[in-house]
Amino acid sequence: MVRKAEADCEKATVGGGCPNVKECVETCRPCYRGVGVVRVYCLAAGGGFPYARCVCSFYKGAPCNPPAPPSCPRPWHGADHVALNKTLLA
Repeated sequence: MVRKAEADCEKATVGGGCPNVKECVETCRPCYRGVGVVRVYCLAAGGGFPYARCVCSFYKGAPCNPPAPPSCPRPWHGADHVALNKTLLA
């Protein structure tokens, strides 16, 4: 069994395209500034939220709070569009 390396830090955003990992990658992409490694994964929804969390994990010296711009992680607006569509259709 291989031990999972612990991240230096992590940031999560509700939504972020999860469980679509490609969308989660796009959410975390602005976090990469050419230093270290940024890995992504989707976290199962919980605590009453209908959306899964996209988590950006920082390894090997990647800055957890890289200087802006762009914003890290990228703001996720997918949930807003879904809520807006439901409001307009109701």
